Parts: sequence; structure tokens; C-alpha cells
Amino acid sequence: HRKLLIVDGEVGFTGGVGIADNWDGNATAPDHWRDSHYRLDGPAVAQMQAAFMDNWIKTTGTVLQGKEYFPPLTAVGDARAQVFTSSPSGGGDSMLLMYLLSITAAERTIDLSASYFVPDELTRGALRAALERGVRVRIIVPGEHIDTEVVRKASRAQWGELLEAGAEIHEFQPTMFHCKMLIVDRLMVSVGSTNFDNRSFRLNDEANLNVYDGEFAARVSAVFEDDLERAHRITFEAWKARPWQEKILEHASALLSSQLRKKKKSRKRRCDSSGGSSRLSWPYPSASSYCCTSWPSSAACDSARRRKTSDAPRSSWHGSWTCTSCS
Repeated sequence: HRKLLIVDGEVGFTGGVGIADNWDGNATAPDHWRDSHYRLDGPAVAQMQAAFMDNWIKTTGTVLQGKEYFPPLTAVGDARAQVFTSSPSGGGDSMLLMYLLSITAAERTIDLSASYFVPDELTRGALRAALERGVRVRIIVPGEHIDTEVVRKASRAQWGELLEAGAEIHEFQPTMFHCKMLIVDRLMVSVGSTNFDNRSFRLNDEANLNVYDGEFAARVSAVFEDDLERAHRITFEAWKARPWQEKILEHASALLSSQLRKKKKSRKRRCDSSGGSSRLSWPYPSASSYCCTSWPSSAACDSARRRKTSDAPRSSWHGSWTCTSCS
């Protein structure tokens, strides 16, 4: 399920975008999905290459090595980043643990974009505990435009306790919402291929880009706010008042969703690591640009354009970014 593109071992791309007609448009029609993809430069690209190599070895039995695939990479700015992976053969619960630790560490806000949101008892409990601490929790999920209706029904069956505890759940209206993003306290961001369900947390091979940088978090938070404006909020009262036919179908779907939670037989665990952090930018105009794919307009990016002015000390961990208009 990983979505990785690495060019010359020096530039990496990840996010929710696949190679299919669904991503040809600009998220302005139901058959053109809303999604985001991210460009990575700097030492953490080696971690992304290692994630690709993990699957390449399993598929071909061939090891990629040498400067052609792992060239020397230098830090290019001041954004701290890592590529975080999980796999049933190498620690299937590690992505779940990363999400749980992030949610548990939240002090003020949790913003979650989830194309498939089917939280189990453990993840619902972590979100409820955050709400009880006074953390604001906002979640954007697909609305009526979704490629797997049974997932939507299974998702809605689980919303009651979260809505009652104060979570805000919004359904995206214009088209299929395929984004996968977690923002904690407008400081830590995790983006990539991982959905908020047990298939991603326990079964799939997944890869996320984790970024610890306030300014990058501010950029993606602006995108989240724009998506929120085009989403419809579901209140606890509205959720309770849905027709009984819907409730039956949703609960039946929730029962069927357990069939996706079977774990593969575990094999020897392999650990890939490489240090560093990187400059972060969204494609595609240039290596120092910030943009998003499947975006209906450039207004959010244009209005937020500004140069970095942080006085934070620089070090070898650091990267930089600039904003340009999306087109």
C-alpha cells in the first residue's frame, strides 16, 4: 500500500496519489479525487529509498546498493523529518503505535484527514482520552463520493462515542476524499499512505513521512482548513437520528470489516535506518516549492505565501521551504 517515488536516490515523493485516472483532474468533479502528495529533499530520502528497497527485495530478491541508489545526501534546511514504515513481516503494529503515541502526546489539537476511518476500540479510546484532556479533535472523511461504500458504513457505525465525547467529524462533499494526514498541536505532521483502520495498522505495508516543524504544520493546517470549508459536519444528534435502515447496514458493515483484520504470518523482522532531515515541499514547480495535487484553486497557497523568517538555530538536521502558487 506504500506510495513512493524516488528519483536518482536524491528526491522523494509520497502521499496518497496513485497512478490512475482518478488523479488526472483537479478535485472539481466526483470522478477526480481530492488528494495530496509531498516532495522530500535531503538525508531522509535515503530512508524512503530503503522503504522501497524493502519491497523490491521481497519481490525480486535483488539488493539495490551503491551510490547510484544511495548517493551522499546533505541537509538542506531546518525541517526535521523521518520516513516511518510498517509491515506485517517487520513489525506490523509499529504504525499503530506511532499514531497512538502521537494522539496520546497531543496537548491542544488533533486534525485528522482520513480517506478510510474505521477506528477500533483501542484507537477510539485514545481519541476519547484526548478529548477528555481538553484536546480539540477534528476529522475529515469522505462523504457520499467514496469508492468503497461498505467502509463508509463501517466507519459511521463507530462514530457515536466520539461525537458524544466532543469530536468533530466532517464529510467532504465535492468528490472522493483520499487524503491521509495527521496534525498534532500544529507542530507534528504525519502524511503518507496510512489509513486510519486496522488494515493499514496491522496488515498492509505502509510508509509515512513524519515532520516535526511548526511552519510546515502551519502550511498543511491551512490546507486542512480549506478542506473543512467544503465538508459537512455530522453532529451527535444527527448521527443518532439517522434512519434505522442505515443503522442496520452500518452495524452489519462494521461486523464484516473484521474480516480485513487478519494478520499475515510474521517473518524475520528487518530494520532500515538512516539519519537526517530534509527540506520539505509540495510538487511540482521546483525543488524549493510548496504545492498540492488535485487542488481546486491556488487561493489558499497564494494567501499564505511568505518567506521563512524563523530565528530557530540551524544545524545539520535542518531543511527549508518556500511557498509558490498552486496551478
